[in-house]
Amino acid sequence: MLMHEEVLASVTAVRRSNKKRFTWIAGIVALALVVAIALTIIIVMKKQYATAHPLAGAIQTAAGFPLYYPTPLPAGYTYKKGSARVDNGIVFYTLQNGSKTTTINEQATPQNPPDLSHLTGFTNMQTLAGNTAVGSVAGKPVAIILSNTTLITINGSSATPSDTVTIIARSMTSLGQ
Repeated sequence: MLMHEEVLASVTAVRRSNKKRFTWIAGIVALALVVAIALTIIIVMKKQYATAHPLAGAIQTAAGFPLYYPTPLPAGYTYKKGSARVDNGIVFYTLQNGSKTTTINEQATPQNPPDLSHLTGFTNMQTLAGNTAVGSVAGKPVAIILSNTTLITINGSSATPSDTVTIIARSMTSLGQ
């Protein structure tokens, strides 16, 4: 009978040892799974932010004032890769949809900002970014936005519908500083 109890005790000890080993392995697998999910989320979020805001980073730092970017972009429009640049304190970038292009210029609001209500042939409206005037110059659609910090000009090509410039003006969102 004593031998049977020794065998039973030995089997029980092995089971406990295996259970501890299984618990450790399960814990390590669960931790690895959590880390993999977290890294995937971080990578996807970074990629989405970079895609949604191509001005973030060097352009935003070089500007020295809060920049705006349309979020969401009008249907079919994308940021023209490599178009963003800073020249004499003005940020330039282009959105495109085939032959339809829209150039956006942003600069720090001047000390004596323009009075948008005095622009002949322009319609005034309030957008998320600030006071906005929408109209056309030489047959091309234009929107001018005056925020507290930034003067934004949106210039459409002759192929750009005027409502597209209005949609872009309404969706301009601050990237912060």
